[in-house]
Amino acid sequence: MDMLLSRGEWPNMMSIVDSRIWLPLAGLSLLIFIKSNLSMVKNLNIEKTGL
Repeated sequence: MDMLLSRGEWPNMMSIVDSRIWLPLAGLSLLIFIKSNLSMVKNLNIEKTGL
């Protein structure tokens, strides 16, 4: 790790790893969040209409 830091490659590697991990992770969590909200809304609508 010290060798990577001294050559200045570590920050670049970290930014690449960060973008590869965090972007899909953020998209996935957003999808799950939206889906859970949609299912909650559907359940509320079903309860309101009495179906």
